[in-house]
Amino acid sequence: MFPSELKIFPVFIATDMKNLALVLAALGLGTVAASAADMPPRYTKAPVVVAPVATWTGCYIGVNAGYSWGDGSSSLALQPSLAAWTALDPGFAVFDGRYAGSPSGALGGGQAGCNYQSGMFVVGIEADIDYLGASKTTSRAGIVQGDPYAGTVSQKLDWLGSVRGRVGISPESNWLLYATGGLAYGNTSFSHQHVRTDTNQGFAGALDNDFRTGWIVGAGAEYMVTPNWTVKGEYLYYDLGSTRVVGLLFNQLANGFGADGLYTTRGSIARAGLNYKFGWGGAVGAKY
Repeated sequence: MFPSELKIFPVFIATDMKNLALVLAALGLGTVAASAADMPPRYTKAPVVVAPVATWTGCYIGVNAGYSWGDGSSSLALQPSLAAWTALDPGFAVFDGRYAGSPSGALGGGQAGCNYQSGMFVVGIEADIDYLGASKTTSRAGIVQGDPYAGTVSQKLDWLGSVRGRVGISPESNWLLYATGGLAYGNTSFSHQHVRTDTNQGFAGALDNDFRTGWIVGAGAEYMVTPNWTVKGEYLYYDLGSTRVVGLLFNQLANGFGADGLYTTRGSIARAGLNYKFGWGGAVGAKY
C-alpha cells in the first residue's frame, strides 16, 4: 500500500463507522416504535366502575313494639241535667264531668308496606296492627243525702291498626326521614256506673267491642342496616273520635234520672320496628 492510500484509509473507516452507527440507531428506533405501537395508550380513559348503592324501592314486612299513652277523656253526664241532680242535693255535682284520659300501655305487632325511590325522594304505603289490651278506670266517691255514692268510668283499647301513606327523603343512601298519615281503626270498649254503694241502686251503661275509625299522623326515621334489613323509630298520634253510652236504670233512684258515659279515644305512640325488605327493589348502580 502506498503512503497516499494509507492517509485515505482512516477516513474510509471513520465514514463506515458513522454509517454503521446511524444504521444501528435507526434499527433501534424502529424496534422501540414497533414496541410502543403494541402498547395501549398511556392516557386511555379508565373503564367505568358501577358500584351497588342501596335503594328504598321494594316491599317489606316487619315487627314493632313500643308504648301508647292516651290523652282522650272519659266522663259522666248526669241526666236529665246536672241542675236536676243538684236540685236533689248539691253534692251530686261531684259525679258529673271528666274522669280520666284514654288507656295507656305497652303495644306490639307487625307492619307491611312498599316504597318507591326516585333520586333522594321516597314515597310509600304501610299497614300495621298492634295489640294493646290497655284499660283505664277512674272512680269518684262521696256522701250525698247521708248515703255513700260512687261514680266509675272505664275505657279499654284492645288493638289499634292503621293504613298510612309515607313521604320522605333519603339524604344518605342508608337513611330515610319520613312523614306519615292516614286511616286509623281500633277495637274499644266502654262502661260506666253511678250507684249508691250500700244498696247497689243506680245507673250503669256498657258498650263492648266497639269498632271505631279515625285518623293518624306522625313522623319517623329508618336506617338500612343491609340491603334487606332496616330498623326504624317513629312517633304517631291517633284519634278514634268520641262515643256516647247511655246509662241504663237499675233499682231506680228517681224517675227520669240517669247518667250517660262520654268517651274520646286518642293518644300518642312511640315505637321501634324491624323490617325485612324483599322483591323488586334491588340495588341500583352509581358510576365513578
